[in-house]
Amino acid sequence: MDASDASPSPGNRTRIGGYEKTLLDMQNKPVHVLSTVIPLVLDRKNHLLESFIDIRQLREAQEKRRDLETQLERSRKMEAIGTLAGGIAHDFNNILAAIIGYSELAAFDLPEDHPSHAHIQEVLKASERAKRIIKQILAFSRRSEPEQSLIRLEEILDEVLTLIRASFPSSIEIRKKIFCENDRIMGDSTQLHQVFMNLLTNARHAVSEETGVVEVAVESVDVTDHAWATKHSIIPGPFLKISITDNGHGMDEVTLQRIFDPYFTTKEKGKGTGMGLAVVEGVVTSHFGTITVDSKPGRGATFAIWLPAIEKGEETAIHGDETIQTGAESVLFVDDEEMLVKFGERMLSVLGYKVQAFTDPLAALEAFQENPKGFDLVVTDLTMPGLSGDKLASEILKIRPDIPIILATGYPRSFTQKRALEIGIRSVFLKPLLATEFSQAIRKVLDGQPDA
Repeated sequence: MDASDASPSPGNRTRIGGYEKTLLDMQNKPVHVLSTVIPLVLDRKNHLLESFIDIRQLREAQEKRRDLETQLERSRKMEAIGTLAGGIAHDFNNILAAIIGYSELAAFDLPEDHPSHAHIQEVLKASERAKRIIKQILAFSRRSEPEQSLIRLEEILDEVLTLIRASFPSSIEIRKKIFCENDRIMGDSTQLHQVFMNLLTNARHAVSEETGVVEVAVESVDVTDHAWATKHSIIPGPFLKISITDNGHGMDEVTLQRIFDPYFTTKEKGKGTGMGLAVVEGVVTSHFGTITVDSKPGRGATFAIWLPAIEKGEETAIHGDETIQTGAESVLFVDDEEMLVKFGERMLSVLGYKVQAFTDPLAALEAFQENPKGFDLVVTDLTMPGLSGDKLASEILKIRPDIPIILATGYPRSFTQKRALEIGIRSVFLKPLLATEFSQAIRKVLDGQPDA
């Protein structure tokens, strides 16, 4: 009997199905299909004809869409958290500026052998740590640009290890070994902090909670192999090699080949974005360094970061002049935070300047309009109610285009140096400024030196 003898059952012509099911192909791999069943009468007997449509591409597209929706939702949450973190950092910056400022003023008033002088120095050290934490918060909220400075690797590693120990079970041993006397490099301490946090977190996930060991080592290495240096896109010379080693499960060659690919992760779904090591590699490369990995299944892994070392001759040149600089010019100082206005007025007076300070930008503008030749410099906050710092600067420059203006902000990316120069502002500085930085910034602008 051929197909023409088959006909739908007169008693039930309804299609049954339209539901998904999973079959196995010839390689025993799952195949997602859409199943439809049609009742038929064949050779006067009732039968069911089941047909399948391969919907693997549809399922993949649906999963990609769900992943994109999840990423979008996560992105929105991170944006909201970043905005909140940035706002908190801004407020904390203002508080910290007053703490640092008044502590420095107190230190100026006391002889170095006074018992309280040492106490004030401890306050300033703690404030410097708080300042670094603010930078980390601003970096998280994507409001901070990379900031290259002379840094000691051991200090960053100590800070990271102190933070990371809280997330490690006490049964996992953490070792630190420093095999060099000079551990100074040029870099962004916030970015490198994130790099080491990421690698140590990965190491913690790789080791056993019962017998886990994670070791951090720093050593001086002179890279002389030009072929190796070219392969890793670095310039031969003195380097610091930071190795993070674990005795975990290790990685096979396939994993090693893809370990730095964006979105590649060996973690369970929902527990990793696959961006960590891609970001790490990007940060290391931006520091003119390279990263290597040595691992085998069951034998742990070693991530080695190679960063150009700063030799002692270069160190002095980088540090530059750290003396407090003074002056006698007239300064218009504007900030909506009263405690910062009081500090600015006091600090500038100590440095020798004549100061008029305002918490109201409109009142400051009115004072300038009344006596535009009475000021040699304007220092203004960016974020103020009534009239923002950039708009205040624009109004002042309309009256007197040659007046030097410094814009202070807690958000380094909220107002760029390029935008400032377009308006006519001479320089943009990040709060809180230490007395040395503050005095040098003012002197540089007044003396007409180009901003770095």
